[in-house]
Amino acid sequence: MSKKEEKKKLNPEEENILDLQQNGQQVKEDGNGQRLLNSLLNEGEDEDQPIKGWKDLTKVLSIDGQWFRRQIWVILIIVLGIIVYITNRYQAQSEIILEENLRDSLKDMKFRSLTRSSELTLKCRQSKLEEQLKANGDSNLAPSTEAPFYIYKNK
Repeated sequence: MSKKEEKKKLNPEEENILDLQQNGQQVKEDGNGQRLLNSLLNEGEDEDQPIKGWKDLTKVLSIDGQWFRRQIWVILIIVLGIIVYITNRYQAQSEIILEENLRDSLKDMKFRSLTRSSELTLKCRQSKLEEQLKANGDSNLAPSTEAPFYIYKNK
């Protein structure tokens, strides 16, 4: 019998295995070989199918439960680091906002203090006091004609 006649007697799966073996590729007879064979047969069909769930994603990435069990500590450390980073950033931002608010209120108080001080100075001047006393007629005070003290120059 020729090769073509042998192929006619074989079922399609056996034909594909025979073709792969002739091309130099090894095919295992267990479930993995069958999966490899099916994936080679349906090569163009997999690209059109979207990944619908977690199981499909783990199949595509060939991740199983063992991988997660081995990497759980790394995953937990990464998640813990992310949580610490987020809380630290939130706390730092709240402290910066509080500092800016306190700085603004300090400036406001400083300007109020300067305003009150200048108003007090203005109201306490001798000329203003004399004008107020004359306007009210309460006092017989008059400005002094003599200087309160003398300054001597040494020659």
